Amino acid sequence: MSELTIYDSHGNPYGDGGRGRSNDRIEEFFFGGVKLYLDAGSRTELVVFFRARESNVGRAEQFYAVYTTRNTRNLFENFRSELRQRVETEYGMSIETSSDDVRVYESLGGRNDSVPGSEFDHSVVSNLLQSGKRLRFGVSSASGALALCSKYLQGPANRVAIADNTSIDAIESCDLAVEVGTHRGLEPLGETGRLMDEQRRSMEGQLINEKVATIKQEVDDLRTKTSKSDEQIRNRLKRQISIFETPPPPSSTGGRFDALPNLSRPQKLAGGAVVLVILIALVSVVASGLLGVGPVADTLVFGDDESEATLESVTVAGDEIANFDEQQNVTLSEGELRVAGETNRDAVQIIFIPDDGSGNATSEPDIGDDGSFDATLTEVEPGSGELLVKVGTDDGEFESKTSKSVRLNVESETDAPTLELESIGDESFDDLEAAENAAVTLSGDELAIEGSTNQETVEVSFEPVDGGNQTNGSIAVENGSFAGTLSGLEPGSGDLRVEAGSDDGEFESEINESVTVELEPEPTLETDSVGDESFDELQAAENATVTLSGGELTIEGTTNQEAVKVSFESETGDDHTPDPIDVEDGSFTVTLSDLEPGSGELHVKAGSDDGEFESAIDESVTVELEPEPTLEDVTVGDKRFDELGEDENVTVTDGELTIEGSTNQETVEVSFEPEDGSETVRNTTDVGDGSFTVTLSGLESGSGELLVKTGLDDETDEAEVERRAAIRLESNGSN
Repeated sequence: MSELTIYDSHGNPYGDGGRGRSNDRIEEFFFGGVKLYLDAGSRTELVVFFRARESNVGRAEQFYAVYTTRNTRNLFENFRSELRQRVETEYGMSIETSSDDVRVYESLGGRNDSVPGSEFDHSVVSNLLQSGKRLRFGVSSASGALALCSKYLQGPANRVAIADNTSIDAIESCDLAVEVGTHRGLEPLGETGRLMDEQRRSMEGQLINEKVATIKQEVDDLRTKTSKSDEQIRNRLKRQISIFETPPPPSSTGGRFDALPNLSRPQKLAGGAVVLVILIALVSVVASGLLGVGPVADTLVFGDDESEATLESVTVAGDEIANFDEQQNVTLSEGELRVAGETNRDAVQIIFIPDDGSGNATSEPDIGDDGSFDATLTEVEPGSGELLVKVGTDDGEFESKTSKSVRLNVESETDAPTLELESIGDESFDDLEAAENAAVTLSGDELAIEGSTNQETVEVSFEPVDGGNQTNGSIAVENGSFAGTLSGLEPGSGDLRVEAGSDDGEFESEINESVTVELEPEPTLETDSVGDESFDELQAAENATVTLSGGELTIEGTTNQEAVKVSFESETGDDHTPDPIDVEDGSFTVTLSDLEPGSGELHVKAGSDDGEFESAIDESVTVELEPEPTLEDVTVGDKRFDELGEDENVTVTDGELTIEGSTNQETVEVSFEPEDGSETVRNTTDVGDGSFTVTLSGLESGSGELLVKTGLDDETDEAEVERRAAIRLESNGSN
């Protein structure tokens, strides 16, 4: 079953009323110009940038679609179909395809360009990807970028991306990342250029064989498709190709490369110069051989020695033999043993000689144009023995001096111990192995481990790199699978080791896997207060109110993370997001400024900030921001309230006193409490247009306290703002 989620360019979910969780990675993709990201794991995740507009005259907004599925058949076509259904049918929008920045989306599911780069380029790329290298290239078109990614998704690349900038952190884990721009062919970017050059030099034999085959074909075409004689063709080549010019006489030393250009200067050796020199020599030899004459213009003297035979990159059962002096453990696959490698000769012979004398297994495989061979020895029985790989000579024999042998301990597929780790905590074990000291989040003090094995029991240990106490644990195996936790762990870096084996009173390990990880504490975030309100009470209420203080709102709380980022997004679209702040001693205080009254969403995120904030945990609440209560311009009779002195005389006319002023609250209450203890006189009025007038009646001369208050709480009768004054009332005309 597939899932499709639409996000805006800030990583906020679109189309669910804002109730979904934000996705910080999407915002990183947007600022890095990522147009496509594909993770072909057990559940494929496809992330694609696109534009859509609500009407023909509206602006095309920028979005990302995140599509997850287990069915990769017709992946791009199915994605586009579901995206159009969601955007155009459900949201009533139209997808925009005229902008240059949606060329990748537009190319999905269509007919892609041919894959940029030569066949040899891709041999080099494939070898680098298979060895775990992460490569970055530039190509000229979105269609070419998709073709390149598609080619390697079917093989050594699990994560690929197409982006404006392939050096951003958000796609650092991708095996292959591609930029589209003013590039020619398949252009390596950054460190990839060095890796490609090194790999090309290590694959010189394959390159030479490819080029010589091309030269042979071209010369054959000249002979069969033109009326020119061999001599005419030879003379034409001599006139127009400078390598066929007569070289200077050989030096007195008579070495095999004496007639080649002087390579004493180091710069001539860089960037594949050696390969070029060998190719030039081969062109001469091939051309002269095909045209039925001796060396062209007596050029390129090699001497009488044959080139030395080579045997390289020998693999047994898929694993390269790094040291032929050490015994290798290999596993049969249905009685078959696969042996592969590379040679510069036309034949190899492969022999497995069992120690028990039960009969040798022999193969003489064909040699490919690139010098590679791949053989399968059949009817091999489990046991120890010697594997011989011999290189053929020109006379049909096999050279002993270039043979390679290795001791093998051959096991059947069913007997060989297996251990497959699937997950450590919330992380994939394969991802942890590919990264360096990758982080894993603890759950309390526990770490969950899951996997499969054909052994009886599993032992797990974690050893901190700082020399702390090692933590150990056992996990039972049921039906070939295991799942358990390692407890008592503390944050920090260390080596996690998982061993599978038998336990007959004492554990005996048969196979193990290990990885270095950084254990991180489970992220915590406790937002204590928002303004004068409790965060928990705000979450429990619906659209609860919070009072601003001069346009500011202070948020306080605690977390075990390094940094906190607080933002308020109002319903009108205004976004108040200050820079993240560092957390000190586990607590934080953040003040948002320049806020206006109104409803909106308050987000509190905690995480790390190494130049770019990355959220690990977040909380949010919808609140109604209210202005700070005011009570201003209050007059008592004909006097200003704030100018009243203590026991100042205030005139009462016919037992009445009028109080006026302004406030942003809904009601105002005024009272006068006589000093002699007689009954308090009180009156309340509603506020209209921000101003109020209250009249106290039945007053008598004497001293007392005048109280004006507003912003009343119906339950507690407490006020947000109040003014008090000690005055003396005098009746009109009294002494």
